[in-house]
Amino acid sequence: MGAGAIGSVFGGFLAGAGHSVTLVGREPHMRQVREKGLRITGIWGDHDVAIERCFASAQGLADAGEQFDLVLITVKSHDTEEAAEAVRPLLTDESLVVSLQNGLGNTEKIAERVGWERTLTGMVIFGVEHRHPGRVSVTVQADAVRIGALHRQIEAERIGALARLISGAGIQCEHSPDIQRFLWNKVLYNCALNPLATILGSTYGFLLTTEPTREIMRRVIDEAFQVAWAVRAEMFHETPEQYERHLFENLIPPTAAHHPSMLQDIEKGKRTEIDALNGAIVRLGRESQITCRTNQTLVDLIHAIETTRGQNRPTVG
Repeated sequence: MGAGAIGSVFGGFLAGAGHSVTLVGREPHMRQVREKGLRITGIWGDHDVAIERCFASAQGLADAGEQFDLVLITVKSHDTEEAAEAVRPLLTDESLVVSLQNGLGNTEKIAERVGWERTLTGMVIFGVEHRHPGRVSVTVQADAVRIGALHRQIEAERIGALARLISGAGIQCEHSPDIQRFLWNKVLYNCALNPLATILGSTYGFLLTTEPTREIMRRVIDEAFQVAWAVRAEMFHETPEQYERHLFENLIPPTAAHHPSMLQDIEKGKRTEIDALNGAIVRLGRESQITCRTNQTLVDLIHAIETTRGQNRPTVG
């Protein structure tokens, strides 16, 4: 559900492994995949996959009484509520719904509509570019996909079996009972890198090359840690400094050549996910009486770019 860049890769690999897959995404991408197949290129090799069941909305599936064992939600965060409502008629009591999205709050919105007993959350930290209908390219990978249950209402055996199914299709995936730690790890990664690289029109790697950009990332991370501590989020790292070293030394180098998906959204005239990333840090901080000035500035700048897009300003990128 949301078969753009990430969703097309999951759908394509699962279909290539012999599973019955339906894609719900936007035209003309769905039309191209339906008529000529999906082509996946990049660091995981070249794959041509036939997927005939491609739709521009889920309404036709609901009208036909279609039901699914598994729904992967890969829409942008601002479309989560609509997507969760759309998939609810497609589920059985045994169906699982997995959020494979960026940002905070997506899993909660899905669970409000389909129940925690059917809702899993995931962390995806491979990058995909989608620049042409019917084609996507996997550009970078920093870690395995992680899936888990935030409130542990789904049996570990079921989650492990799903992780093995996805791994068997060619996308490395692991069941992580401490999924909240991975979720916050990814939020820190996205908040530090995505808006700054989007504003500068740069790769992630460029952000390591100047002290001003490194200092902005440090301030973003420090504010996010203050918020995470306030809301009692489980974290892998005890201090902002520990995470900064991990980000600079271990996470950015493997993805140095990657441009953020937020930049791709700006270039395509789409709404970004800034409100579910740095914007979520700002909101949670406000609720805990923590001021997040650097995160707020990045939110304001991204919204300014969205607002002035096409109004005689220089092209980003």
